[in-house]
Amino acid sequence: MVGAKVVTGHRKQLKRFETGSVRFLTFSCVGHENLLGTAAAREVFVQHLTWLAHKGQFALHAFAVMPDHVHLLLTPAQDQTVDKILEGLKKRTSLKINRLLNRTGPVWQPGGGYDRNIDTRDEYREKVAYIHQNPERRNLVDWQHSSANAYLDMAYNGPEIVFLDDDFKW
Repeated sequence: MVGAKVVTGHRKQLKRFETGSVRFLTFSCVGHENLLGTAAAREVFVQHLTWLAHKGQFALHAFAVMPDHVHLLLTPAQDQTVDKILEGLKKRTSLKINRLLNRTGPVWQPGGGYDRNIDTRDEYREKVAYIHQNPERRNLVDWQHSSANAYLDMAYNGPEIVFLDDDFKW
């Protein structure tokens, strides 16, 4: 793997390999607080996610915004790293969420969160299903702040979702 970088996380050091491959990311609110517990706070996150995807920083394949954490499945653009993408997402959304909730302090748990390279079509499909089922498992039927409706071919107003077809080369 090319470009290994050691990232100091919340509890351990992890090696992040910047390969340009599909990535499954999960990161949490500080102290696992429900800082994304309102539709307005989740919308702040989705709007910024949409803006970054539209700017071409990554191809977004799936996402779900939960009250205390976020799941993303994306492919960073050639000139981007996961660290840069997360920094861009976390910095701007922290300011806006704090303003919305009339609070100060960190919004996001320190470190890079969970990051996994997705290397097979089956693993990709498994992660898409996991992301879309996560709100339901937590009794949160909030399809507005996930990409589930895009996959179900229903009304969808979120960021552009890039579907990987059978021709995608793993």
